Amino acid sequence: MGCGASNEPVVSSDDRRAPDTQKSPVKTDADDLTLEGLSTRDLNDPRAQSPKSEPPSKAPSKSPSTTGDASEVQAPPPPSVSAPLAPPVAPKPGDKRTGFVYDDAMKLHSPEPKTHPENPERLSRIHSELTDQGLLDRCLHVPSRTATADELLLAHTPEQLALVAKADTQDPADKLTADTGTYHNAHTHHAALLATGSLLQLLERLYAGDIDNGFALIRPPGHHAEHDKVMGFCFFNNVAVAAAVARASHSAKKVLIIDWDVHHGNGTQNIFDSDPNVLYFSVHRFDGGKFFPGTGAMTNVGTGAGEGFSVNVPWNARRLGDAEYMATFEQILLPVAAEFGPDLVLVSAGFDCIRGDPLGQMEVTPEGAGHMMELALRCAPNGKVLVALEGGYNLSSISHSSAACIRVLLGENAPDYGAFDAHIVVLERTPSTHMRTLQLCNPLLRRVFLTFSVFGRRASW
Repeated sequence: MGCGASNEPVVSSDDRRAPDTQKSPVKTDADDLTLEGLSTRDLNDPRAQSPKSEPPSKAPSKSPSTTGDASEVQAPPPPSVSAPLAPPVAPKPGDKRTGFVYDDAMKLHSPEPKTHPENPERLSRIHSELTDQGLLDRCLHVPSRTATADELLLAHTPEQLALVAKADTQDPADKLTADTGTYHNAHTHHAALLATGSLLQLLERLYAGDIDNGFALIRPPGHHAEHDKVMGFCFFNNVAVAAAVARASHSAKKVLIIDWDVHHGNGTQNIFDSDPNVLYFSVHRFDGGKFFPGTGAMTNVGTGAGEGFSVNVPWNARRLGDAEYMATFEQILLPVAAEFGPDLVLVSAGFDCIRGDPLGQMEVTPEGAGHMMELALRCAPNGKVLVALEGGYNLSSISHSSAACIRVLLGENAPDYGAFDAHIVVLERTPSTHMRTLQLCNPLLRRVFLTFSVFGRRASW
């Protein structure tokens, strides 16, 4: 697909079924989440955080980024799984085999004070919403497990593993990192192992042919965790470990990571910065480098053999919504993904880009999240897509957005916009300054991706 404007609607005309629910309201008042005792400014300003980690001069010894060749990276066989999959209780005709993984023990990682945005209620509210909508009864339930050290070492250093293990005994008042917003307690280490291991369980079942796709309701999140650093509420990089394991232990040769969290996934990009076999795509708020974590400029395209395989779309404004995100997916992500040809797509689903989030302050709707999910599926010719929860701190927003994404994974159409055409909306409503961001990305991508060399000069921006 070309990168210029098209007359085709954003939603593909396949055999997906129409959803059986109406649009979900999103509360935007302060009742869902308070930030008392925690400064939103400090959370979003990279200058108030620990120093930015530079891309490692040498990646962890077992990381795929050291060679870019999966054949040279051998992970041990994954732990055997004896627990069978729980079949759907109330499947609908034509449902995809969507795996779902969750464990209550991840809620034991809990902050003091309780008003911290990354708190256990995030999982509780999402799980409750999925239950109320009957979606969990349509999924295959995958048992959770903890990640092994060998799996984690594919993306992290031994020192990183030892640091997170200190949470078992270290006084919570003594932070594991200079990033003061990242708390821990006696359950943090186990919760972090469960979060990564649960996503790996979905990966294992996907490659065993037991599921078609999957959703991991997990925390703590992971995309800020560097190969050697805890930061941004993250301890282990769940998606990065999954990508590394997919290449080392399964048949994945090329992995696409789509990160729509409002914050740039600095950890994920850095771990694969020199690896041409893992394409990292991120659309995020940037504010000229003043928005946490301060990374993800459009010129950050990777290094060495991986140059061009990190694609960043950085917004320098708030209140951007469905139009801007749909344009980005249609005009940048889809063409790049088609040319890259991934065997596996992993989604870092941060719902802090959704309307009502106190940190993100963007205007994407839950319906928009469903459409992003549908476009992510279009990036995977073989349908292999796994979704992992990242950020998102408005409890209503993250609940309805998660439900919209799972409906699409099950095979429904994304929620109806009415007569929605992303290209028309973009051309009529999107401020030129934001379209300029997409235009500036084009020559950078043209160096690597033939799609942009052919179509870039005809883009009607």
